[in-house]
Amino acid sequence: MTKTYNISRRGSRTNPHDLPFDFVFEWFNGTEEIGIVCSLHAAIELEKEFKKFGYKIREFGIDDCRYKDASV
Repeated sequence: MTKTYNISRRGSRTNPHDLPFDFVFEWFNGTEEIGIVCSLHAAIELEKEFKKFGYKIREFGIDDCRYKDASV
């Protein structure tokens, strides 16, 4: 099974309580899916590291400058 990751935006873009941790970084390691709430900077750095380990983007990545809005 393919190892994948996904980055999505959660909550409201205008709600100060969601900032700065308004992104979710999720990954599937072949057996289970794990997710963490993080900042945009952390999501970018995690994406770089997961690419090094052979993970493939599922849906949109930081490089696409498009995010799935998890609040919808």
